[in-house]
Amino acid sequence: MCDNLLRALSPLCVEQGREVEVLVPKRGVCPVHLPGIREVVLPMFGRYKLFWDQWTVPRYVNSRDDAVLYNPNLVLPELLRRPGFSTIHDFLYFPQPQKYAWREYKFFDTLYFRWAVPRTLRKTSRTHLVSQAALCDARALFPRVPVEHFRVIPHGIDAQFWGIPSAFPEHRDVSRPYILYVGSQSQRKNLPVLLRAFREFLHTHPSHQLVIISSRTLVEDPAVPATFQMLPRESYRILPDVDRPELRAWYQHADFFVYPSLYEGFGIPPLEAQASSCPVICSSATSLPEVVGSSALLFDPHAPEELLRQMERLSDDAERGRLVEEGLRNIRRFSWAKTAEQFLALADEVYGLATLRHS
Repeated sequence: MCDNLLRALSPLCVEQGREVEVLVPKRGVCPVHLPGIREVVLPMFGRYKLFWDQWTVPRYVNSRDDAVLYNPNLVLPELLRRPGFSTIHDFLYFPQPQKYAWREYKFFDTLYFRWAVPRTLRKTSRTHLVSQAALCDARALFPRVPVEHFRVIPHGIDAQFWGIPSAFPEHRDVSRPYILYVGSQSQRKNLPVLLRAFREFLHTHPSHQLVIISSRTLVEDPAVPATFQMLPRESYRILPDVDRPELRAWYQHADFFVYPSLYEGFGIPPLEAQASSCPVICSSATSLPEVVGSSALLFDPHAPEELLRQMERLSDDAERGRLVEEGLRNIRRFSWAKTAEQFLALADEVYGLATLRHS
């Protein structure tokens, strides 16, 4: 998120005479070097980043009369005395038994954010959320926080990058038609449902492969290894994280992309697929219908037979072509330039409300 947002903020900062300082613990961490964006190195003493987050950063920001601190990762420092706001991408650190029963993150991280997020909500006048679905979670989990406290600004999508025609690296052997999944193997990603549906899909489409581009997670779904054993070994391939140009090629040459997730705060991969002219099937859970609208085929994430029916629909070239066109129309709703404008407006609002409170 941060590099795309900073690139979009750069021309706005130049036009409006602003500057974004990116606070980092060592030189070279800032992902972009553009006009209006300046890297500020605040050295980290020792190896405990929590001390840097909670002491070094607020000490610097508190010395600036004109500063608004933004943290893309949930919480603000306890010692912060200047205005600030943060982004909550999802609420998986908090129990929501009607939606999930698993733990997504490490135990102590979960405890820390369950303690720190409510304190940040009390400290700041505004909090950024990425979807209306996340707003519904926020209102259910924090009913005493006024709804106007939360500001929904969706992510953007770099349509120009994903639309560049791409080929596979020479070392990749891609000789069979394939279905693509991109994401982790945690429980919320619901990979076993895709594997069960694909097993049935192979009966009528034996030449297809399932390509899974997946990074390892700290808490993985224990059902995944056993479900893989139900498939012929040559029917699937698992790749670790690939670089963005190669990922673009995998999207562009796939028959279609499947995203069976049970819970998302937003849902970037379906938009990346659509921007790459790849048809999308995704679950009807949480934020995904909001993100893809009618431009993708939806299914109940608990029903592999429903997913199978949607996969069979995309055996038809005309249906795939229709979804490609619908997807390209859908991504026009998501622009990093628009997101950056709304971010600056939100920063101004946070600063203005803090000024009024202390006047």
